[in-house]
Amino acid sequence: MAQLILSRSDIEADEAARIAAMAAGSPGAALGLSGGPALEADRLARRWVDGDGIDRAEQLSIADSFRGAEGPARFDMVMDRLIAAVKTRALSSDAGQGSDWADLWSRLAELPDRTAAINLDRGDVLAGALADVARVKRMTSSRAA
Repeated sequence: MAQLILSRSDIEADEAARIAAMAAGSPGAALGLSGGPALEADRLARRWVDGDGIDRAEQLSIADSFRGAEGPARFDMVMDRLIAAVKTRALSSDAGQGSDWADLWSRLAELPDRTAAINLDRGDVLAGALADVARVKRMTSSRAA
């Protein structure tokens, strides 16, 4: 599947592998994801998890996009990619740091369903999730130093 994506787009091999996983075996979905909002959300989530910091203005802009008819679907997509990025970080970290990321992953995995079930503000949920990401990043970097 990743080879199909690579042959029909100009993205990197690691992104093609992530898209193939997101598509769950569907070639049509894989090709659709290789240039759409899901790829943008994946890049954003990876930057939040692996980058130096989280841009507050960007966070507010994303949270604002959760309003309106397409807001819930956008929230679900952003949270799905954030959860996947945290899971990848948990699996790729050493045991001490990995357990912190795994704990965060298990907490984040519940958020989309809980948000829908009790009608939580999606922007507030994202802000809380990103605060948790920043906290775990601080904890793990202080241990590594």
